[in-house]
Amino acid sequence: MKRLPISPYPLSRIGLIGDVHGQAERLKTVIVYLQGQGVDALVCTGDITDGFGDVDRCCDLLQAAQVITVLGNHDRWCINNELRNRAECTIFENLSPSSQAFLSQLPTQIELQTPQGLALLCHGLGENDMGKLMPRDGSQAIDNNQALQTLLQAQRYRYLLNGHSHYRMVKPVGDLTVINGGTLRRGHEPGFLHLDFTQGLAQPYDLRPDSSPAIDRDLEAPPLDANSFLARQLSVEAIPAQPIAMAPITLPHGCVNSGRIAPRQLQHLN
Repeated sequence: MKRLPISPYPLSRIGLIGDVHGQAERLKTVIVYLQGQGVDALVCTGDITDGFGDVDRCCDLLQAAQVITVLGNHDRWCINNELRNRAECTIFENLSPSSQAFLSQLPTQIELQTPQGLALLCHGLGENDMGKLMPRDGSQAIDNNQALQTLLQAQRYRYLLNGHSHYRMVKPVGDLTVINGGTLRRGHEPGFLHLDFTQGLAQPYDLRPDSSPAIDRDLEAPPLDANSFLARQLSVEAIPAQPIAMAPITLPHGCVNSGRIAPRQLQHLN
């Protein structure tokens, strides 16, 4: 695993941006807002590619704002020219040279120091960029989740900051708290999180309005016709929406026994 030194001091306030999927206007809105909140760092869970929007501009925005970013599975597929069978898929060769270079150098995992312990920024679950923990996963699903169990058994991290599922979530599992940044993708309840580890709060934000209908989550679904009404609608950038704050979520401090305390969860309001 490639680990990058991010800061010689703990990051107390972090702006967590989930999967981008080409949504440049939304990304700009979120970056500008979080910068105005005085966060110590902006981080992103990857999946910059594969969406109806401007991927080149997304890469430029992330670089200009020095957003700490990891590689998502869609980015990996894009670089390797895999599963390019849908209208929203990004073709690597069509990207600018700077975007190609940016995506190609992204690490899959990055460690971050916080006042409450070490955090791991990744796309899925650790080394598995397809791994996921869902809001309603119970003890059996958690026990059978090999990628999650590997992280729990290592006992290295206090927090896991991830994406992939597109469900914003704060869920303690044993001594690990999984914090999912959600997504900016249209039709998937776009939003982001502002994490304050000193106060122990996760402040979720919705981005509204989002008039687009829900779209397929998986590449295994039937390909979306590039000439269809939905594809044409999704290819038009939405007007940047103002962030709408939701009720803050308390981040667990110290050890949390998932058998004694119910997880605090934030999920889509579908």
